[in-house]
Amino acid sequence: NPIDDSKPYATPWRPRPYMSAFAFIPRYLEVNPNICAAVYLRHPVARKGMAEVPTPFSYLTSQLTHNWYLERG
Repeated sequence: NPIDDSKPYATPWRPRPYMSAFAFIPRYLEVNPNICAAVYLRHPVARKGMAEVPTPFSYLTSQLTHNWYLERG
């Protein structure tokens, strides 16, 4: 897409850093962008040492958050 100064939004479009929390697809969804639809394939899986919780953050960040909430009851 070429740059178009007449439009009120940035062109060409590209993902912004703040979108990372929302612009990911969990493994348990099947997404078809051609028709703008998603199919829920299964429930998220919890295994020993792993949880399929949709998050853009690393394991360490999730662990630190969990510990923070544990301390505050």
